[in-house]
This record gives sequence, C-alpha cells and structure tokens, in this order.
Amino acid sequence: MKKQSKRVAITKNRIETAYLDILAEEPIGKITVKTVCSRSGVNRTTFYKYYKDAADLGMIVRKGMLDEVEALLKETVPPDYRDLFEFISQFVSRIYREERMQRFFVLYRENEFRNDADQLVRKYYYLPKYGMQPTDEVKIQAAYCYSAMIGLMELWIDRGLVYSPEQISNCIISNSKRIMNL
Repeated sequence: MKKQSKRVAITKNRIETAYLDILAEEPIGKITVKTVCSRSGVNRTTFYKYYKDAADLGMIVRKGMLDEVEALLKETVPPDYRDLFEFISQFVSRIYREERMQRFFVLYRENEFRNDADQLVRKYYYLPKYGMQPTDEVKIQAAYCYSAMIGLMELWIDRGLVYSPEQISNCIISNSKRIMNL
C-alpha cells in the first residue's frame, strides 16, 4: 500500500512539475492535457485518474503553492506582528533552495493567483498588525513595498538567482524599512 502511495505522489509531482514548466512558456489558457502528458511522460489515462482536465490541474497546483506560502507565513510571522522581515528572509532563502518555489513567481503573474497570494499576506500580516482598516498612508506604503519586493524577486529569478538570498533579503528589508518609516 505504501509503495502505491509513493508511486502516486511521484506521478502527481511529475505532472504538476510539467504543468509549472509549461506555464513558464505558455499562457495558462493554452496549456493542454496532451502537452502536460507529453512533458511529464505520463499517459492520458493516468492523468485523468487524478485530474479532470488542464484547468483542474492548474487549480490544484495554485492551491498547493498557496498552501506552501501560507505555511511559511504561519511559521515565520512573529506573534506580535512587529514586522515581516523574518518571513522575507526565510521566503527568499527557500526560493533560492527550491525550484518549485521559484515557480511561485511564474504563477504569480496570473491575476487570479496574485489576488489569492495578496490575500494571504493581508490575512497573516497587515490585518493583525494594523487592524481591519489601515490608514491610507499605510496602504500606499505597503502596496509600494510589496510591489517592489515582487518585482525584485521576479528579476532575481529571471536572471538565474545571480545574487545571494542574503543580498536580496537585505535589499528588500532595508528599502521597506525606509519607506514604512520603521
């Protein structure tokens, strides 16, 4: 029984990794089951055991990535919510170590996924720290910092992670502290 479960996990991982690889090359609407099967080396019958279609696979991959980010937020945001810098350092280090997390930014370019990811950051950091209604100034500063961080991360990944995680984290943290007056 355990061998079967391990085999299933390996097969699903191959399919989901193939999906992410294709997503880096094709828009989400152009990804087909045929392409995923070809890239993953899995036949269509096996694919349909686990997924309804390419859109279903996409939703499952997005949910899995969001679950990973949520777990990291839960682990790293301090209980007193004083800052998000521990999360940033750990998130950047994890991206550096794990190609799967680098794919987060391939998904992040899709609007639906971006909205869900943004909601997680609000849920675990901004709402507990600032309450349900942060001031307009805080909203503007936070949006600016968040957009700058995402842009820097995308550039870093697109250029092949040429800078160390420490350099990227320090850049994000120091600029965010200046902007947020921390």
